[in-house]
Amino acid sequence: MPFHVCQEVARTLAAAIREAEGQTLIVASTDMSHYLPRHQAARLDNLALERVLALDPPGLYETCLKNRISMCGFVAVTIVMLALLELGQTEARLVGYTDSGATSGDVERVVGYAGVVFREGK
Repeated sequence: MPFHVCQEVARTLAAAIREAEGQTLIVASTDMSHYLPRHQAARLDNLALERVLALDPPGLYETCLKNRISMCGFVAVTIVMLALLELGQTEARLVGYTDSGATSGDVERVVGYAGVVFREGK
């Protein structure tokens, strides 16, 4: 999906949230890198997470494409980040990062996982 379409979807999502009554929880779910050695997955995942934590949706989008990061839901995360910025979110916090090797013991072909929470800064 082209970035300009991500922006259009994000604007529509933000408008719908503004019109909704009460609080709204938005969830974007994705794995990070897929089936790479742990050291390579962590390096690539860190590139993407740096952009997420900087609240930089265009940077995330471009970083994933440029570095061929196999983060399957990077478009969804880009859209959610764009919508959240439009809604005034100002803080992103990493709550955890791991990979499948932590459970399976196989560190030669891992899938990366991260949890990030977005909210208004104080």
